[in-house]
Amino acid sequence: MGEKLLLKFKGLTGFTETIEISKNATILDAKRLLHTKRADFPPHRQKLFIDFRGGSGTPLKDEKTLSSYPTIKSGSTIVIVIDLPWKLYVQDPHGKIYDIEIPSSEPLSYSITDLKALAEQHMKQSLVDYQFHFKEKPVEECLHGKRRTLKDCGINKEDTVFIMKIGIVVNITAPEIDICFVMDCTGSMGSWIESVKTNVKNVRDGLEQHYKGCDIRFSFVRYTDYDQPTSTRTTWINFTKSLSQFHNFVDPIKASGGGDTPKI
Repeated sequence: MGEKLLLKFKGLTGFTETIEISKNATILDAKRLLHTKRADFPPHRQKLFIDFRGGSGTPLKDEKTLSSYPTIKSGSTIVIVIDLPWKLYVQDPHGKIYDIEIPSSEPLSYSITDLKALAEQHMKQSLVDYQFHFKEKPVEECLHGKRRTLKDCGINKEDTVFIMKIGIVVNITAPEIDICFVMDCTGSMGSWIESVKTNVKNVRDGLEQHYKGCDIRFSFVRYTDYDQPTSTRTTWINFTKSLSQFHNFVDPIKASGGGDTPKI
């Protein structure tokens, strides 16, 4: 086994753990040993650093041994950073969506075949007669005898892929999402309304970017108080996909009315 090292692992959130390990062990061995002590630290999400300054540094490589790093000695402190999970969403033929974490330090190199095996575990059924579809096209598991990866198929983090039976032609429609903003536009909002309007538009634009491929419609309801004319007390724009229609409605809104009477 060779010489043993006593290493202290320190997380950015204050977590510390001391482990004894052979100096000939690999970095991946150290990650696996750490995982036995912390179940919430899966090896593929761990990044280990011996020189971590100012929130940056070069992570230690899984295949290298501890002894190959001259600065790692018994008593050394190794900083551990936990990556956020790398997820995909798999939608079954009935519309149910499964969150699937890719258990790899190089998720884009994960094969479609392995993704199907993961989906089988989550869905608790055999998918031998099923095939993934992405962007309305079938995803082949192999090409010219070589397994295809997520990167090969253009599938990225937080994308949605569909699983359906081979030989069945299905018209895949993007998920439909309706979002309505409701805003108090009484006089008390006078000093805040421009900021709120800007944030509403930023949220709207951000949602559209985040949920690319989805059919998103937006609506906006502006309300004031009973002291305002009935015709303008509450106004709204119906659900629309048009960015210009949405902004043209929101931009002119001003704060007015209000007082001690109850809001609508």
